[in-house]
Amino acid sequence: MLLKNGFLLSAIVFLFLCVPYQLFANAVTEFTLVDADSNSDIVTIENNDIINLSNLPTSNLNIRADTNPSTVDSVTFNLSGVTSTSQTEGTAPYALWGDQSGNYNAGTFNLGAHSLTATPTVSAITGTPLTVAFTVIDNSSGKPSAEAGDDTYIFLPQSSLVLQGSGTDPDGSIASYQWNQLDGPNTANLSGQLTSTLTVSSLVEGIYTLRLTVTDNDNNTASDDVSIFVFPSTDNPDAPVPTGELKKWHKITLTFTGPETNETATPNPFTDYRLNVTFVNGPSIYTVPGYFAADGDAANTSASSGDKWRVHFAPDKTGVWNYVVSM
Repeated sequence: MLLKNGFLLSAIVFLFLCVPYQLFANAVTEFTLVDADSNSDIVTIENNDIINLSNLPTSNLNIRADTNPSTVDSVTFNLSGVTSTSQTEGTAPYALWGDQSGNYNAGTFNLGAHSLTATPTVSAITGTPLTVAFTVIDNSSGKPSAEAGDDTYIFLPQSSLVLQGSGTDPDGSIASYQWNQLDGPNTANLSGQLTSTLTVSSLVEGIYTLRLTVTDNDNNTASDDVSIFVFPSTDNPDAPVPTGELKKWHKITLTFTGPETNETATPNPFTDYRLNVTFVNGPSIYTVPGYFAADGDAANTSASSGDKWRVHFAPDKTGVWNYVVSM
């Protein structure tokens, strides 16, 4: 306060704060190649990169543009070359072929040269674009291929069969073969594991999966799997009788006696057990999942425990259908 001529005067002081204006970048900073199947990043795309499709986990791809700041009003893509498209994205992630709430849409690239430009916009101001050139190739033509044969089946008491595999190599030759059993109700006897022809014996009722791996003269490998369905004898008196109309496309139901359990047990019949029933009629083979059915009449008894397991099947053709059960 100031004293002047007997009066107090208030001195009002205005304080001006000077805040510097901070500019934001408003720029696309990099491109990332994305696996559209798993929504995972594969690699950052640099200028003049070579993208080899044969080295990627999938051919379903997308490209994301990363920005500074991390969110902008929009990003406009322009892809030219042997593959051409344009896209404007208004929300992150900003993707060349778009996305559905973070699930990337899948796109494919033609083989050859490409140029990609992405331009950001903030508050109607066009930012700094990013352009990269890249070339897409596919060297998979030089890799071998394996063929383990079609899925097949036998009926007990037959307990052995022969699998005929093969391998091809477009730019060389097949140097070796290797057969292995992946799963099955027991360990089968394998004869000729290091040849293209495998004899499988000591088979019991159930489903077996075997894998053929071939190696070429450049030490590249390829694999193929084959399933063997071993069905019980067609004279099995203990097989459950199907209920329902035995007509094409009409649902039939099979109810099996299996492990006794209840809906809240541990292991749990819904999450820890798996019932599969494989139906076969000539070349037609279908594997259908089953379920725990308590006492088999829970709709009327409200039972939550029992030893009944059930599967439904609608055959797509007439004739004799056989089945094998695995759990």
